[in-house]
Order: sequence, then structure tokens, then C-alpha cells
Amino acid sequence: MTKKSTTLRTATSISLIFFFIFLIWEMFQPFWGTRESGWQETLRIITLLLIGLLLLSPKKGLFFALPLLLHETGVMLGGLASGYSFSGFQIGRYRLAKIKGRFTVEKYPESYVLCTMNPPDIGPERCPYRLHLLGGVILMVAFSFVELFLYYRFDRHALAFVFCFWPAVITLLLTLPLLFPSNSNGLATPTYRAFLSLPKNPSFRSAKYYSEKVMCLLFESDSIAEIPSQLMDTVIRHDYGMLGDQSVALLYDLKARFHCYRNELEEERLCYETVYNSPDAAVPLKTIAGNNLLFDELIGACRSAVIEKYYDRAAQVYFEKHAKSPSTRRTMYAYHLLYKNDPVAAQKEYDEFSKIIATYPGKIDVENEWDAIRKIQEYASKMPAARLE
Repeated sequence: MTKKSTTLRTATSISLIFFFIFLIWEMFQPFWGTRESGWQETLRIITLLLIGLLLLSPKKGLFFALPLLLHETGVMLGGLASGYSFSGFQIGRYRLAKIKGRFTVEKYPESYVLCTMNPPDIGPERCPYRLHLLGGVILMVAFSFVELFLYYRFDRHALAFVFCFWPAVITLLLTLPLLFPSNSNGLATPTYRAFLSLPKNPSFRSAKYYSEKVMCLLFESDSIAEIPSQLMDTVIRHDYGMLGDQSVALLYDLKARFHCYRNELEEERLCYETVYNSPDAAVPLKTIAGNNLLFDELIGACRSAVIEKYYDRAAQVYFEKHAKSPSTRRTMYAYHLLYKNDPVAAQKEYDEFSKIIATYPGKIDVENEWDAIRKIQEYASKMPAARLE
């Protein structure tokens, strides 16, 4: 650990300590300060109890829905101010998308808060990136300070406690770690990327530019064949020496998809193996790479030791968390049919897959998933004991 990273961690820790002291003081100050009317005190107590129950419940992720929405809105505003064009904004299961110049609303099986912006066609060297990266953090900070101002402006009123103080606190709780430039386990903060990694490494800027370009095209296109061949070649030939940068790792995953489209299966597998074995790649990306290697093994040699290696605890947690993803159901279909030799469980997975994919809006993903299903069934046809009843 370098002296610089130690200093940043210390500054973050001190900031969080002062933040929690402030939080505790403001939560209980009205109880030992000026006596409030009965309903105000009751409202404060109910609010604190509800927040505690929410944090202990399986739905505690809702606690951070507002900060995530603010962050992605800031990403959109920062992108628009930098010359980016709008591609899509997903809130929950619904995504407002701009496809071939027309706005449409799509419904996905999984819930996210995500904004996608298409960078201007001026190349990675000239494309601005700082405001796009920092727009979310800037909006979160501005929102928090406005809410705290209103809280004190209304003299810590109970209603302001509910609608101003707590939204500000929750937002600041997520904002503080993002304000410090740090890079841990392949996940860098926006400030780190905006002021340290991208300015110093043109390859990172290029990876950010092309990964955003390709992602927007994948959302918009009906088939991967619509992606320009020149853009595919640029992605395939890109520098992937630093998989610790999330844009480089994401572009590497897109490179694997392009190899698959071109039927370059060995190159595709090499991409996933490189990410899976990389000490620098972020853990979520390594898990996704492992899932792809698991599927390749299931429809290939189907070796028990290799399957158990990739179907580890991280993969199982991922599949549980993303149970509504068509790729999860497709992989579990292959797992039960080809490895566990359990046609009944496989049929259940296939039925769930069919239900999800029937209304899935991503046409490229639908095409790829049905191709994968055909590969599973082709392999199963060579194994009579593993055929579906």
C-alpha cells in the first residue's frame, strides 16, 4: 500500500467518523433540545424505527434508491453538457430508450438504475470525459446541501427531518467515498478516473469511449451484424494491458462477444480466461467471466472438476441474485440437463427461460440466448440419457 493511498483511506475514515457524529447529534438533538409538540416527536420516532426496520429487511437496497437515481441523473446531465447524446435511462424494470431517433419505453425482467450516454463522434482523444464522470457526484453533493439548508431553514421541523434531513444524509453517505480519488479491486471512484487515471493513460480514455459507443449500439441494434466491422476491429485490436480499469475490462468483455459473433471461439474463451485469472480485474467482472467459462464447459467437455471450479459460491450467489436474467436460466438449464442429468429440473429452467425471453426487449440478447439454447439441445441430442422427457 502506498503512502498516498494510506493518506486517502485515512482522510475517508476521518470524514466518515465526523459524518456519523453529526448524524447522531442531529437525530437526537430535538429530543434533548426544545420540547416539540407531541405529533412531531412521534413522527421522528416512527421515522427512525422505519429506517431501522428497512435496513434490517431484505429490501434494504431501497435505502439507496434516491442516491442512485441522483447519480445517474447527474451522469445524464454531465453527458449532455459534454456533447453526449441520450441513449437510455432505466429506473427499476422500465427503460426510456432512444432507438434509431425515436423514444420508446422498454420493460426488463431485472431492476436497475442506469443511464447510458453515447459519446460524440469526435474520437477518444478529443472526447470530453470529466463532466460526464463527475456529473453524478456533483448533483448528489448539490442535492445534499440544498436539503440540509432547507432542514435548518425550517428550524429542524419534524417534517423537514423526514423529507430534508434523511434524504440528505442517505445521499451524503454514498457521496463521501466517491469524493476521494481511490482505486480498490478494479473499482475506481469517479474522481480517481477523472483526475488521475484517464488523464495519464490515453488507453483508458479510448476504452471508455469505445465501450460506451458499443454499448449504445448494442441497445439500439436489432442484430450484432449492424455493428460496423471497423468498430469491431478497433475493439478487438485495442490495448488490454490494464484490466484493472473498469472501462478496459468492459471493452474486453465486448471483444469476447465480437469473437463469438465471428465464430472465433478459442479467442472468445481466451478473453474470459484472461479476465477470470487476472489479479487486477474487478470481482464482479471475474464472476461473469467464470459464468461464461462454466457454460462453455457444460456444452463442451463437461468435465466435473472444471464445472465445480466455475460453479463456485460466487457463481451461485450471482445466479440467485440474477434469477430473472435469461442468461442465468439458460446456464442453469444446461447445468441440470447436461451435467446433473436431471430433465425435470432442466425443464423447469427452460420454462422460466422461455417466459423471460418472450418479452425481453434486447433483440441482440434474445438472438444470442436462443443460439445458446440450440447449442445445449444439440449437445443433449448426442447424450440420450440427458434428453428432455
